[in-house]
Amino acid sequence: MGQLIETCGGEKPDDKATTLKKVKIDGTALRDALKEFHNDRDVAMEAIKQNSNALEFASKDLKNDYVIVLEAVKKGGTALKHASKELQNNMDIVRAAVKQNPQSIMYASIDLRGNEEIVLIAVERWGLALKYASVELRANKQVVLKAGKQSSGALKYASTELQNDQTIQYLCQEVTEELPMTTGGITRH
Repeated sequence: MGQLIETCGGEKPDDKATTLKKVKIDGTALRDALKEFHNDRDVAMEAIKQNSNALEFASKDLKNDYVIVLEAVKKGGTALKHASKELQNNMDIVRAAVKQNPQSIMYASIDLRGNEEIVLIAVERWGLALKYASVELRANKQVVLKAGKQSSGALKYASTELQNDQTIQYLCQEVTEELPMTTGGITRH
């Protein structure tokens, strides 16, 4: 009755303390942890603090836990892809994700891709995020202009009407031409 449970290799299974040590070193170690630890808030939180994408290995319940998911997206916005559908539709969670990494907008709910505040946050830093905006926002001059000023390539995702708007084309081209070309952190003038 007081026997140690052993694995096939003759080693004792990891206890919580050992699992915590492992995920603090490598958050993705949650993937290989005993199933009981995939639903342990302490273990999941430590894993996410080390690597936001460890959320992928958390239980379904923890992927729907506001505090756990918020921690994950603040550390790495694209962890939003592992959050529950409910939290992918939560304004605070999505705002935090998009602020951390504008590319995370692709994992936001359809409803929030139609939210002007969320889309503006994304396109101001990554113009090509316009691709993920709602049809209505792709026809919104303010949104398209911000996206186009960040990346003239974003205009291909604008409504046909705004793609053909000469003022938008001019303003986006003018701003893009003024920006120095950057490659891998090295600016070329």
